[in-house]
Amino acid sequence: MPAGRDGFIPPFMDLATLARHICCSDRAIEGWIALGLFPPPIKRLGGKRIWSWKEVEEHLARHPLTGDNPDQLADRIRRATKAAADEEDRRD
Repeated sequence: MPAGRDGFIPPFMDLATLARHICCSDRAIEGWIALGLFPPPIKRLGGKRIWSWKEVEEHLARHPLTGDNPDQLADRIRRATKAAADEEDRRD
């Protein structure tokens, strides 16, 4: 996992930071959360949702995103992307 220049990974992170650390988009994370495939944020701090890195790391260890065969992974990504787009449409 990428860390800051000093090697420090923050114990709590917002969505943008989390996405950088697991090398995916904000929308992918939102979709996975909507499908129950990723831990939701634990609280809001100043209006931002935050995640516990320890919880995310444990979740990824139990449910690696690369464990599916390519067809299953592609299907999960399609469903997550559609769910995220549908959620965005509902917000508008």
